[in-house]
Amino acid sequence: MAQEAIPAPTLFGWSLDSARAGVRYAPDYIGSDDYQPWFTGAVVLSRHDAAPVPSGAPDDGVSLGLFGTGPLTAGLAGRWRSSRDNDNDLAGFDKIDGTVEAGVFVNWWAADWLRLRAEARHGFGGHDSW
Repeated sequence: MAQEAIPAPTLFGWSLDSARAGVRYAPDYIGSDDYQPWFTGAVVLSRHDAAPVPSGAPDDGVSLGLFGTGPLTAGLAGRWRSSRDNDNDLAGFDKIDGTVEAGVFVNWWAADWLRLRAEARHGFGGHDSW
């Protein structure tokens, strides 16, 4: 009885597979030598008709799988990029505001232990680059 699974909450055919939260100590922005704590976490949802979701990497952005139920999946991806000030560390570079990056992803699970992932994201807000 103690090992019976608790049913996952479901909404519109999607169920909650896992959720995590934590804190990491990381650079203020990519390439910075100044570090600070950042909150991190993940919520993994899956469709009832899809294969079980393998674990992802801790630095995966937000993603919503829309296509595929086997080793090849694809969908929407997003990520938040923190701002970058124009301080003495980056003389000559412009300040960049925080940015939402939105795009698409493709996952290919070549083996149970090997995932290849590609993302193409475009910035909206602080930068407008790919």
